[in-house]
Amino acid sequence: MLCAISFGALGDNYMKEKIENFVDGVIKKNDFELLDILWTFSYSIPSMSGYHKNKESFKKWSGVVCERNLQKKYNLKLIEVKEKMMIFVDFLDSMPNFLSKETFNEDDKLLREVLVNKSSKFLVQNIKYKIQDLSDLDKKILSFVLNYIPVRIQDSIKEAEKEKQKNPNYGDKYGFLFDFQVITNRETGDIVYFEIDPEKWTYIFNPLFNEELKEQRFKTKSRSA
Repeated sequence: MLCAISFGALGDNYMKEKIENFVDGVIKKNDFELLDILWTFSYSIPSMSGYHKNKESFKKWSGVVCERNLQKKYNLKLIEVKEKMMIFVDFLDSMPNFLSKETFNEDDKLLREVLVNKSSKFLVQNIKYKIQDLSDLDKKILSFVLNYIPVRIQDSIKEAEKEKQKNPNYGDKYGFLFDFQVITNRETGDIVYFEIDPEKWTYIFNPLFNEELKEQRFKTKSRSA
């Protein structure tokens, strides 16, 4: 038993050191694109059974999501995206036992903790720097979004509590966020992803600021079409 515990502790320390060293290197190089890949991967990891039953499909899906994300946010060329993805894949391959069935929950939690502890301050500083260059309308939109999101979340929770009094089996705290596309963690119920619906927000924003809310529409064509 003592040997097993010692081996487990060594494994945990090794994994933590590997992830921390990689994140430190990314931050040192100001590589926001690669850091974005890490965050995207971390918060798209499903449950243990979902991950191991569909590992190859998850890898392909995650790659597509990161590719589109990098192209839209950083305007990278496809070859540049592939270079970033290869660095990330090499990092994962250097930890063959990462997210194994035996240590899945610990590894999943570890990756998120390292990202939060190591890069949160770094990302906030970058955002503050970028805010200075925003137009007045963009600053209004950003302020509106940051203040409106927590209000809407609390509204949804209150409505869900009322619904639960009528229907005790109702458990979706965020089911009333009609102006968001929301995905929650099945085990914890926490929000792991949300996307603003700009079309619905336009009608809220315009009367408040007498401005038109910028709305971008992306049309995707099925590859099989």
